[in-house]
Amino acid sequence: MRDEEEETLLCKIKMNKMKGIAYAYISNDSCNFFQWLDPTLPKHYKDTLWNLKLRIDNLLVRNCQVVELQKKVEKHKFLRKAEKELAEAWIQELLIEIESLKKMLKKVVLIALVCLLFVVMYFKLV
Repeated sequence: MRDEEEETLLCKIKMNKMKGIAYAYISNDSCNFFQWLDPTLPKHYKDTLWNLKLRIDNLLVRNCQVVELQKKVEKHKFLRKAEKELAEAWIQELLIEIESLKKMLKKVVLIALVCLLFVVMYFKLV
């Protein structure tokens, strides 16, 4: 009975140490992961911890990629909005220019009609 309690206690201590290793690793990014591994731990515990480390690293990399992609999307949306506003401004400028050309054309046509009228009147008088 005493041996089982000691074994259970040792197992709990090792599990707490593993939790401490995981927390220490997660909180201290720059540490060497292997320096925290207890050489007395069975190989499958070490492999499990290593797999956890790889998964955490993978998630961090993927998270950074998602953040970068979100930044690019926001930048693209902003640029598209700016391009759209610029295009709308150009369209408004073109509409104003077309209206001014229409007015100028009306004046030119009116002047041409007046000149034509003078020419016709001149030839009628002659």
